[in-house]
Amino acid sequence: MAPTKKSTGQRVLLRVLLLLALLTALAGIGQSQTASPCTGSQLSVKDEHGDNAMGGARSEYYSFKNDSQSPCTLKGFPAFVLLNSAGQKIPGQKVTQNEDPAEDLTLQPGGKAFFSIDYRSCSVLRNAGYGGRCVTAAKLQIEAPGARKAFVLKGGIDPEKLELRVSPVMSKDPTAP
Repeated sequence: MAPTKKSTGQRVLLRVLLLLALLTALAGIGQSQTASPCTGSQLSVKDEHGDNAMGGARSEYYSFKNDSQSPCTLKGFPAFVLLNSAGQKIPGQKVTQNEDPAEDLTLQPGGKAFFSIDYRSCSVLRNAGYGGRCVTAAKLQIEAPGARKAFVLKGGIDPEKLELRVSPVMSKDPTAP
């Protein structure tokens, strides 16, 4: 009877060791699925739409899309630069961050994060009697927070005194119902 107890004990020990190995492997899988910060190669940017209000107030809404097969994270404010037709930074621009809090976002594959810019249109103000010089950005350079890759889009915005405010990335388009 002693050999049976010994072999039963060995089987139980073997099962316990296999269970521990399985649990350790599952824990490692869970950790490997943790999203890392988005890189520029994972993202694309799109001008979603604009909004015009009285008095020349303008808002433009943009999105970053995760084009990769892995989730990634974004948090903070995108870098936004006005460029001339030669792709050079327009001197004298002032881009500030709005006061909205930044949130940690995880973008699943195909997922989007949104942000906006707000400004007053110089040309609208000029038509209303504003005598200042208007400069229209031919291109826009946009960089996702922490991604270190500059995307260039067609411009067409003319902020008064080259001043605009940018929002942090957010999980929803703020104009969506």
